[in-house]
Amino acid sequence: MKQNSIKRYYLLFFLSAFFLSSYAQPCVQPGALVSVRNFEASNHEYLVFKFIKPYGEKGVLSKTTSDFFFDTKKEGTTYQKLVFNNVTHYCVNKLKFNNTSKKLLNFKVVQKDQLMITYAFQLAAGVKVTAHYVSQHHNHYFVKIRID
Repeated sequence: MKQNSIKRYYLLFFLSAFFLSSYAQPCVQPGALVSVRNFEASNHEYLVFKFIKPYGEKGVLSKTTSDFFFDTKKEGTTYQKLVFNNVTHYCVNKLKFNNTSKKLLNFKVVQKDQLMITYAFQLAAGVKVTAHYVSQHHNHYFVKIRID
């Protein structure tokens, strides 16, 4: 009798472990966007988007209108839009936006579809995007935008 109950516990344990592992966590899957933040280094400001590798694009960066920032319109500011396609999962619960930024005035998600995420950001007067590139480290893929 005791032997059968131990076998049942083992069977229950292995079945539950198999069931849980078959539903892999979406935020560790390739192509998942796991964080977005901005920071200052030297004389530059950066926007950094962190994906789980492999992810094969750096997004499409373009100028946009102030329509996304009706509450913070300022004279001379410029607006940029960044679109990422083929994002398997959006795992960013909270944008890590540094409000003390002097060059990057505002930043927000403006569209989330099934595989596409669009961000818009507002730059101070006289400020522009000077670099848009990719770096990789271990199992992460970083899309970086330098603002000067």
